[in-house]
Amino acid sequence: MPSRRTIETAVALACRAPSLYNSQPWRWVLGSQDLSLFSDPDRILPATDAFGRQMVLSCGAALNHLRYAFASLRWTSVIDRLPHSQGRQCLATIGLAPAQDVSDTDDRMATAITRRRTERLPMDPPGRWDQTFAQVTELAAQSGTHLEDIGEHGRPELEAMSRRLSGLRRADPVYQAELRWWAGHSLYPEGIPAEALRPRDTARSRSNENSLPETSPPTPETRTTARRSCCSPPLRTPGWTGCAAERRCRPYFSPVPIADSRHAQSHI
Repeated sequence: MPSRRTIETAVALACRAPSLYNSQPWRWVLGSQDLSLFSDPDRILPATDAFGRQMVLSCGAALNHLRYAFASLRWTSVIDRLPHSQGRQCLATIGLAPAQDVSDTDDRMATAITRRRTERLPMDPPGRWDQTFAQVTELAAQSGTHLEDIGEHGRPELEAMSRRLSGLRRADPVYQAELRWWAGHSLYPEGIPAEALRPRDTARSRSNENSLPETSPPTPETRTTARRSCCSPPLRTPGWTGCAAERRCRPYFSPVPIADSRHAQSHI
């Protein structure tokens, strides 16, 4: 196993992965022989992601970042996805072995983690779609994922579904309250900060805040309890660690929950 410092460095990079509303719904547990990735059900967004699909995708992005982070530190990740676990909250276990060879691609991908940003504005289509699609399909296949292009014939139907869902969500006070709770604030490392939103989105959020009934936790104290990652010092403090799922501090022993590493803020 690598040193604790190496593991902390890799996990901190992994936690810069994108996630739904920057909710960072992951939890890392360090055992004697491996590292485990758990979903954090306390961070599921019931109105936006009722079935937890986006939560799992967010954790998958963190796992991808972790693999490249360890590769750049000269460790090979041996990943067992979806092992048997109670409640299926364990999404992966990661065994580690010294890397014999590290590709330039692995180093470039790890370096890109710190430069990655989520672009929330509309994007122009790529100039050479066929070439781009072939490259993306090849990358997806490396992770055992099949990718399909819906084509021009399917786009009108997809657009109609998207517009219908947008209308339903605009009229859903629970969804709007959840969106208001996670977006437009800069006090916490989780959530979408105000500076990442377009001006009209910020204005709409403020308008919703004045017009919609309060269905999310109403007080700063309640919100702090739900959104702060832990009350403990960072992981590197000897002898103590924090666990967001337990909402308390305690001495660590093996296996030990890594201090959620949400203090390594995801950048949006």
